Amino acid sequence: AHVDHGKTTLVDRLIQEGDANESGVAKEVADGERVMDSGGMEKERGITIMAKATRVDWRGHVLNIVDTPGHSDFGGEVERVLSMVEGAILVVDATEGVMSQTKFVVSRALRQGLKLVVVLNKVDRETARLNGEVESEIFDLLCNHDATDEQLDFPVVFASAKNGWACLDMSQPDRESSGMVSLLETVIEHISPPCGAELADPARHPFSFVVNNLSTDPFIGRLVTGRVHTGAVKPGDKVKVMKMKSPAGATGESDGGEAASDSPLATVSHVFAIRNGTEREAVPAAQAGDIVVLAGVPTEMVGVSDTVASPEVSDPLPTVPLTPPTICMSFGANDGPLAGRSGGTFLNSNQVKSRLHKEVENNVTIVLKPSPTDSDQLEVHARGELQLGILLEEMRREGFELTVSPPRILSVKCPETGSMLEPVEEVTIDVGQEHSGGVIEKLQNLRVSMSEYKDMGDRVRLVFDVPSRLLMGVRADLRNSTRGSAVVSHPNPTAETLKALPLTFCCKTPFKQNLTFQRQNSHLG
Repeated sequence: AHVDHGKTTLVDRLIQEGDANESGVAKEVADGERVMDSGGMEKERGITIMAKATRVDWRGHVLNIVDTPGHSDFGGEVERVLSMVEGAILVVDATEGVMSQTKFVVSRALRQGLKLVVVLNKVDRETARLNGEVESEIFDLLCNHDATDEQLDFPVVFASAKNGWACLDMSQPDRESSGMVSLLETVIEHISPPCGAELADPARHPFSFVVNNLSTDPFIGRLVTGRVHTGAVKPGDKVKVMKMKSPAGATGESDGGEAASDSPLATVSHVFAIRNGTEREAVPAAQAGDIVVLAGVPTEMVGVSDTVASPEVSDPLPTVPLTPPTICMSFGANDGPLAGRSGGTFLNSNQVKSRLHKEVENNVTIVLKPSPTDSDQLEVHARGELQLGILLEEMRREGFELTVSPPRILSVKCPETGSMLEPVEEVTIDVGQEHSGGVIEKLQNLRVSMSEYKDMGDRVRLVFDVPSRLLMGVRADLRNSTRGSAVVSHPNPTAETLKALPLTFCCKTPFKQNLTFQRQNSHLG
C-alpha cells in the first residue's frame, strides 16, 4: 500500500488477534507500539524500511505475513518478497484512495499472479469515501494493469486498524467489537495455501529455499530468512548454496540465467519460526510453505536471492528481478579541513568501503560501483533520496565520517535508438483548492505535463509526469508556497516509464552524459 495507509498497524492487530494470549504482544500493541517496526530508525521516523515476516496461528490455521514498506524509495523490499507469498492484502486509505505507490505495488503483485484482498482502512474518519468511489478506482487500476478475471473479483473489507476492527458490511451493528475476525476469515477463504502435501514430502521433492533476508545473531552467527518452496528441513541436514550468474550492472537479483558452480556442503544448525512480531522461536523442522530462519550456512557462501537446497538439487530457484536504481551519490572518507573533529571513530576510506559492501549484502536495491574520478570513493546507486539519507544517517550514528557528492540522476542509453533516456515519475499532489493554481503554475514553469486534475471536495488531486532530476528540491518549494498543506507522493520510475529526453526539454543545451544542474530557487534549473 501507499505510505501511511496503515499496513504495519494492521499487521500488529492481526498478531494481536491471533496471539492474544501470548505474553507481551497484546500489551505492546495495546500501548500503541508497532511490533513490526523494530528498527531504531523505523521507530523514530514512523515508517517501515525493511520488509519483515511473522507468523500468526489462528483457529487451526497458520498464516505467514510479510509487512512491507510503503515509501517508494524502499519499493525493492516489496519486489524481493513477492516470491514468498501466495496473495496480497491491498491496504487503501478510504479517504485518499488509490495513490502513486498503490499503483506500483499492484503492478508487481499482478505480474506475479497474486490474488488480492482489498482493505479500505481508516473508514472511521469523517472524510472517508464509502460511496463506492474508492472501490471503482481500485477496479480501474486493476483493469489498466491487465488483471485476470479472477484477480478482478476481489473481496473488500472495511477496517479501522487503529481501533482494531474489520467488517464486510459497514451496516453491521457490532462491527467495532468483532475484532479482525472478518479479515482473517476473508484471507483464509480467498487466498490458497502455499502448496499441497505432495511438495512437502521430502522423499518426492528435496528441500529448496530462496534467501530473502540476511541477519546476524551474536551467539548463533549468520541467519538467512526465506520460504521453503519444496521438501522439509531440520537441524543437522546437509545443504548447499547455488548462486545465479547475473549480467554486469545487475542489481543482484537473478534473471533466470545460468547457475554457478555448487558450494561446499554446510550443516543446518538451527531452524526458527518467526512469532509474536519479529521474535525467533526454535522449531524441530519446517516444510514447504513455511517462512523460516536458518542458521549454520557460512557467511561467505550465501547472499540474498541465492538458493539453499539439498545436495541432490541441480537448478536454483528463479527470483523476481528488481527495478534498477535511479539516483547515485559518491561516498568517501572525510578529507575536509574538519576531518576527525566530530568524534567519529571510522575515518579512512577502507572502513567506509567495508561498511558499504556490508550494506549491499542484504540490501539488494543498492548497487556499488567504483568512482570514475577518485579511487578512494564508491558510487552508491539507490532508488531515491530517502534511501540514501537513511543510509547516511545510520553510518553517522555508527561513527563514520563521510564526504558525499550531490545526488545525480542515472541515465541509460537506449539499445535500439542510441538516444539517452532518463527516468520520468508520476507525481501526485493533494492540495487545498486555494493553493492549486500556484502549484500548477510552479510545475508548468518546469515544462512538465499534467495528466489528471481531480476535485475531491475542499482539496484537489493533481497528477504530473515529471523527470526525476527536476524533483530534487521541488518538495521544499511546494511546501513553502502551500504553507505546508501539500501532500506530494511519487513512486520510483520503472523500466516502462523511462522516456527519451528531448534536447530542448527543460534545458537549453543538448543533453550530455556529464551535464550537471545547479540549484536555483529550491529546484534544479
